[in-house]
Amino acid sequence: MDLSARTLRRLIVRIRPMVMLLFAAWFLDAPAYAKDAPLIEEITVDRAGIAARLYLPSADDTNGAVVLMLGGSDGGYPSPRAALDLARSGHPVLALAYFSGFSAKIDGVPERLETIPLEYSYGALEWIRRRFGANRTIAVMGESRGAELALLIGSRRADVDAIVAFSPSSLVWPAVGDRTGKIAAWTEAGLPVPFVDIPVSDPLHQFRDGLNDEVRARTSAIPVEQSKAAILLVSSRSDRIWPASQMADQISARLVSAGFGPSVRNLQYDDASHLLMGPGPGVVSFTQGTFSVHFGGSEAGTLKAREAAWKETKIFLAGL
Repeated sequence: MDLSARTLRRLIVRIRPMVMLLFAAWFLDAPAYAKDAPLIEEITVDRAGIAARLYLPSADDTNGAVVLMLGGSDGGYPSPRAALDLARSGHPVLALAYFSGFSAKIDGVPERLETIPLEYSYGALEWIRRRFGANRTIAVMGESRGAELALLIGSRRADVDAIVAFSPSSLVWPAVGDRTGKIAAWTEAGLPVPFVDIPVSDPLHQFRDGLNDEVRARTSAIPVEQSKAAILLVSSRSDRIWPASQMADQISARLVSAGFGPSVRNLQYDDASHLLMGPGPGVVSFTQGTFSVHFGGSEAGTLKAREAAWKETKIFLAGL
């Protein structure tokens, strides 16, 4: 391999989180999805050991499920567009920042998706319980690495009533940007959560290589069957970031094999992007100079999938 190819690989590893951030910024700058809907109260939560934004429905007496929302490898706060739309449907949303990424530094959270304590997310669940009451229904929603985290939380916490995982993972992966495959993304009780410790010789093949390694895949699988939550999986068969539909099928098969009691839905779409969480248009590709990344699908296919999946998500949450 020549030097320019090696350099391009290194660039991909370094810039992928930054690229994701650019798409997060796109969502942040996008107009509200339902312009004529009632205003939502937005509250910054920077105490009690968490950094988050709380979106409250205009009528705070709603009994809709409270959603703990988690972004992906871009870091920072999850985009408000999905949070606002859920709040307008009667669901309070706690949009949690669990690392800063390439956004402005957020006090109290790491700068990178690396050795993130699961206890931090547990603290967010406990904050929700204190704010909304011990009997309130809680759903954890995440996209991509945030979906991985949502499934990890749900497999460990009996107080999670539902999980919505957009572009999910069946396995635990290493820290973002770690070429060695030796740095954990998540910890619990100070120890690394077992993960696919495979070196990143080619980031575009990292996830396929990990899934095909039977030993690593077995030891790093998320124990979803331990969850008490109803589960909704949403993925694209055209995903070009990681094989989300294949991993969603693995999650479903694992649950069926274990005789999982709660309900499970596995929604899959064609011709759609990796970025599926939320209503309205989604990002399909990005190009800057000689660097480009494609998230899969077409703009039309992505919009169709996002609209359909978001409608199903609201039905799922309303039925809890």
